[in-house]
Amino acid sequence: MSSAELLQIATRLSSQVDFEYVALSGGEPLMYEGLDELIGGLAKLGHWTVLTTNGTMLTATRLRELREAGLSSVQVSLTSIRERVHNELTRSHSWKSTIAAIARSAVSGLPTTVVVTATAVNLPDLVATASFLRDSGVHRVVISRLQLSGSAIDNADRLDADKLEVLAAIDAVIAEVGAEMRVDISPPLVGPRDSGWHRWAVAPDGVLKLCNMASSHLGEVTSMPDETLARIKNDWSVGNLAPYGSFADTCGCFARRMEAARS
Repeated sequence: MSSAELLQIATRLSSQVDFEYVALSGGEPLMYEGLDELIGGLAKLGHWTVLTTNGTMLTATRLRELREAGLSSVQVSLTSIRERVHNELTRSHSWKSTIAAIARSAVSGLPTTVVVTATAVNLPDLVATASFLRDSGVHRVVISRLQLSGSAIDNADRLDADKLEVLAAIDAVIAEVGAEMRVDISPPLVGPRDSGWHRWAVAPDGVLKLCNMASSHLGEVTSMPDETLARIKNDWSVGNLAPYGSFADTCGCFARRMEAARS
């Protein structure tokens, strides 16, 4: 879809839902030709925009252009400070370009978040990775629990980390960098559980999904009656998630949220 069409969808959803922010993700959003226009339009609508990228295409020039267009913040994925571990987990040779993108974003003045997915492979590196990010000027690190979907399902025995070990590693990260950099956990491993669902994912073809990981969709946003959007908003906000279970398929977060809603 064109940036104008996506902005029409964003405008319509904004009339129904009070979004905290709009995340531009993929795939790789930097491959989308209308990205500057989309960011500019979202900024005019008053939305805080987050570019979620692997960093491989985030050059200094591109970062400056996006900031001038109205980009609010940058989020980059990094699995480890160790090049071999990062490249192994991402199945790429992206470590050097990812590290460079994090540094560029941090010095640009844009709030910069780095997401580290905790696995059994990179857990021993977590404190060192967080310390490096702190020293690089990163504002926030999000330690994300592994979602068993896609190729991770076939490698679950090797990748899935013990919950208590993840908690211990997170405690160590907070002790090391928590005073100087915000540390968040996604989804929360402890604390009060929220049974609602607050993520609205719009695919490039304009269909509404539970999240980017889901292959099923609820329909085209432009053809949905206002009553349907209002019902979805109400169901998701109060935790009435059962009617949407068939749309979750590979979305592990939604499955866990359904369990919380039932308990």
